[in-house]
Amino acid sequence: MMSFEELQVFLDARGIDTAQMEDSELNNASYYGRIFAKSGGISQGIVDVAKEMGMEGVKPIAMNGIAECKANLLRLKMGKAAENFFEGMACDGGCLNGPVCITHSPRNVVDVEKYGNEAHEKTIFNTVNLLGEV
Repeated sequence: MMSFEELQVFLDARGIDTAQMEDSELNNASYYGRIFAKSGGISQGIVDVAKEMGMEGVKPIAMNGIAECKANLLRLKMGKAAENFFEGMACDGGCLNGPVCITHSPRNVVDVEKYGNEAHEKTIFNTVNLLGEV
């Protein structure tokens, strides 16, 4: 894993000034690829895949923080979990609120969701088709 600070040092060491570079649209990242950094993003993808494939009985849980992960995985171990898919994020709110993020704000979730909604591919099957185009 590389922090944004480490990335900046890497770019500086190579004389790359991103402010001077031409902007270009990233149009090949799917909705699902854009939302996985937020808590519940992976679970949302699993639910959507199951729905599109006609699968029933998918019961995900999105866990925030180590304590919540530990408690819910203990329930699973004891056979008391109602869920059958566990998404665990060590950081509250997901990776977008992690220790190497530049900002820590509720706005981060809004920004990730907005970025996800800008994706051209909105369904899982369109997303999978991207693999053939890469």
